[in-house]
Amino acid sequence: MSKELKTKSVNTVVRYSKDNQSELNPLTGYKVRAEHNGVCGELSFIGEGINGEYQANDSEDHPLLRLELFTITNDTNEPVLIECSSCCTQLSVYDDNSLKNDFLKKILIEVYNLIKNAEEGGIRKLIEHASFQPSQFVFKML
Repeated sequence: MSKELKTKSVNTVVRYSKDNQSELNPLTGYKVRAEHNGVCGELSFIGEGINGEYQANDSEDHPLLRLELFTITNDTNEPVLIECSSCCTQLSVYDDNSLKNDFLKKILIEVYNLIKNAEEGGIRKLIEHASFQPSQFVFKML
């Protein structure tokens, strides 16, 4: 990686917000954001469900969260999306907050280590594995 990662933040900080709520879907805008040593992650609801678009009237469907990862460099202090890091997870908006917090914290630590060791090719593999089985990923990493 050619740019130096921002390393001011040692602890992972998790923030919840509801931005741009839609009258049609009150879950729109739900977002969980965390930062760790220049790596930022967001879990957000953008309308995805089990079979594509979330159908609130389908009792079998769940509002799923999308994971996006960013790097924050010292020179710009702005988040830059990590290539191939955006994917729908099996985490639901309604899952326990501690699971979402732990998921974000663990994935940020792992991605930071991959970037630090110049293993960027492994980021997509890590994200795919973690997004399909988030609870197993979290407990395996504890």
